[in-house]
Amino acid sequence: MKFTMIFICCLLSLSSVAQEKKSDLDFLQGVWKVSDKEVYEEWLKLEDGNFGGDAYTFVDGTKIIAEVLLISFEDDKVIYEAVIKGQASEQTIPFTLSKIDDVTFSFENLENKFPKKIIYHKRSDDELLVEVKGKKNEGFSYILMRQKP
Repeated sequence: MKFTMIFICCLLSLSSVAQEKKSDLDFLQGVWKVSDKEVYEEWLKLEDGNFGGDAYTFVDGTKIIAEVLLISFEDDKVIYEAVIKGQASEQTIPFTLSKIDDVTFSFENLENKFPKKIIYHKRSDDELLVEVKGKKNEGFSYILMRQKP
């Protein structure tokens, strides 16, 4: 009986952690533009509470999707998945949430060749710094600016 109560408490605790993480990411919804390029990320909160997204650009007025993105909440884990069009046989590359606080959420997949980490820093409600890092933290970063509807 005591074990059952502890198990139930643990499950409820994990569930509340997942719910808290979901609400921490709500600000991500919307269209974001890379500050110095015509490259966009768009995030929508899905009916199941997960977040779906696309990274895209426009060529001659046609939207060209470069990446299909998903942030899902599985038990006590938060998974960021990316499918890069035209690369890696378009297989899903999963990254697991390794850090979240008021301003940073970081995802890692140390087995992936590149990137190994994707880190979003919330600089304000309308600006994100995104870092894409590989081995020894080499990589690149860019600023995303929220686009007004």
